[in-house]
Amino acid sequence: MAAIVLAGCSSNGSDGADAPEPSETPSSQPEATTEEPSGADDLSLVEEWQPKLLTLRDSDSGACDDAASMECGARVLAIMETALELSEAIIAEGESGYPETNAAIADVAAAGASYNEALCMGNSSAPDSCAGDVFSLKLAPQAMHNSLEMDYLNSLG
Repeated sequence: MAAIVLAGCSSNGSDGADAPEPSETPSSQPEATTEEPSGADDLSLVEEWQPKLLTLRDSDSGACDDAASMECGARVLAIMETALELSEAIIAEGESGYPETNAAIADVAAAGASYNEALCMGNSSAPDSCAGDVFSLKLAPQAMHNSLEMDYLNSLG
């Protein structure tokens, strides 16, 4: 079961259907700049991901009050998927500019792997470590949000 949960994290869920239509007239397109931002000094990643992370944080409905519940397993999966998607976005931007965020993502991966390896989901006799993993994962959306902000501010000098 754990392999199935982790395998689900590799899908990015994008089918390209939301891509904007190209304009009919090339003159209406903004001119491309020759210098592209790299790393955390590009505010677009922060603007895109901070609201997603806050929404994930705020959607905590107490599903993980019981670390072994199926609802908690679904919540753990949602957090892990979000961390994976953020990691992919960081790689696309230039991974070296996000050390704090990468560390927060690594913490999510470690807690999620521990939760899965302990077979916490659906296990009424789950080990005590499950509660600790769930606690770490409950804090993860805010931690990733704060780390992303820190990386951006550090990039400004």
